[in-house]
Amino acid sequence: MKLVCHNCGQELPDDSAFCQYCGSSDIGDAEIKQGKEPEIGYITKTERVAEYTENYKGKFKIAVIAAVIFALITCYFGYQWNYYQSMYREVNEELKTTKRQLTTAQNNANSYQKKAGYFDTIKSKASSASNTNFFASNTVLKNPNKTRVVFDINYNGQYSISWEYDNEIILTHGNTSNGLVYIDVTYRGTGVKTITCTNSVNNQKIVIYCIGN
Repeated sequence: MKLVCHNCGQELPDDSAFCQYCGSSDIGDAEIKQGKEPEIGYITKTERVAEYTENYKGKFKIAVIAAVIFALITCYFGYQWNYYQSMYREVNEELKTTKRQLTTAQNNANSYQKKAGYFDTIKSKASSASNTNFFASNTVLKNPNKTRVVFDINYNGQYSISWEYDNEIILTHGNTSNGLVYIDVTYRGTGVKTITCTNSVNNQKIVIYCIGN
């Protein structure tokens, strides 16, 4: 009988109190067969190293897989974060632009409302100065440039019209092919100027207001 370490399976000197290979005190007799490791029931050093190696490989694989999964998750959420941050910046810029446009539109609307009130006053005056025997397609002209105004006179084609207008107004008048009277008006001045049309048949008048910048 030989003295062996029951922990690592190594053969030991007969006077050993502990294993000089693994430090275990679990030593005792074991039958050694020539060319073979100790009998089953004892783990040899080679077997233990192999066991440790397998355990290490398994743990290493798990660690690698976990690291790869963690890296993928980190990359995914990093990409999503950057994407939504970019989207947020774009939407925020669009919102700022829309607010500026709304402010500009509101200011323009307020300005147009004031001008509309002013034009309505002028139009009301023009309407009160006209009569049922005359019809004009436009009685208030804003910065006219050869703007045509047509008059329909219901006196069986017999009429006599006189024109009075400010010096800054360029006016050309004539007859249309179907017998209507027209004027072409150009005004590049400022403020409000007038054109007065008088029908000598009944001495009725119509006033056209020209509005400049």
